[in-house]
Amino acid sequence: PVIGRRSSEAQMDCVRLLLPGTTCPTVAARENDNIPNVRELVTSVKTHLDETVREQLTGADRFLLRVAVNALSMVERELTLGEEVEAVELSGLQALLGQGDLQSLRWGLVHAIRAGQRLNEVSLHDHLRQTVAHRLAIDQPTYSAINDPEG
Repeated sequence: PVIGRRSSEAQMDCVRLLLPGTTCPTVAARENDNIPNVRELVTSVKTHLDETVREQLTGADRFLLRVAVNALSMVERELTLGEEVEAVELSGLQALLGQGDLQSLRWGLVHAIRAGQRLNEVSLHDHLRQTVAHRLAIDQPTYSAINDPEG
């Protein structure tokens, strides 16, 4: 891991160095109906911890609460964006490798790269860059490189 930086930020920096090019804007959140869902429940717990419990804590406990709130924020983004992010990743993998499920195609790409299989280089670079950018949008959405089309 890179000291002082989130690993996903370092991953995006590496991808940008190795695979220069643009990324499309992060996947937009969808509107929900009026029935509470898992994301809304996570948001409610996160808000309560951040706005009520945090004021009662000091020192290490306050820091650990902040870590928990940040983790819940990641869960919120995963619940909101994760399905669409995986659909985009699946589509990219299918374009590179053909039909299959996401997990099998992920491993298929790993094995194809290790074996030196010739893949469409432009499509591969676009896929890898976009996949990392989408995952980073869930992990660290304020990281500037994911919203800068030229990196």
